[in-house]
Amino acid sequence: MEYFVFKIEDCEKAFGIDKSLSRPKQISLLAKQQLLSIIKEKGLSFDTTIAVGEKGKPFFLYNDTLHFSISHTKSHIAIAIHDKEIGIDIESLRKCNLSLVERFFNPLESDYISSQPKEQQSEVFTRIWTLKEAFVKQQGTGIAGNFDKSAFSLQGEKIQSTIENPNLKFESKYIEQENLYLAICYLEN
Repeated sequence: MEYFVFKIEDCEKAFGIDKSLSRPKQISLLAKQQLLSIIKEKGLSFDTTIAVGEKGKPFFLYNDTLHFSISHTKSHIAIAIHDKEIGIDIESLRKCNLSLVERFFNPLESDYISSQPKEQQSEVFTRIWTLKEAFVKQQGTGIAGNFDKSAFSLQGEKIQSTIENPNLKFESKYIEQENLYLAICYLEN
């Protein structure tokens, strides 16, 4: 499992900008170009046609041994690659909205986030959000109707989950120099 974080401005310098596209489509194109650049740098050679599954998960149409996941903010792109299904999410600090948490998160998470000191709730909310996003991306299910199916909590750097798969691993990182939160979900080899 490997992951990479790039500044969008650096990707724009490397690949240029298609001004005919909307900003979200520009960023998606830059992310795809960056993914293909990673593959080339690794010396991998295969038809890199990307298809999209039923629930919107992208995959290499002609290579089922390399999986990827992409996430972005307004300023950064995160890419993860692995030989098994993988999910990644990257976010700037998100303001905690307890009514949103109560509505869409698992009740265990809602109780957990609400129990945190007020000044830590936004960080805990953001870290759990990224873990949940990385998980549903890894599963290929999307967030609709799936955000409340699992619960996460944090004990320092240790991640606890209600997911009963010992081979499923989670990482949660704070990228201090960029003030970003990153989570990755993958199957361990």
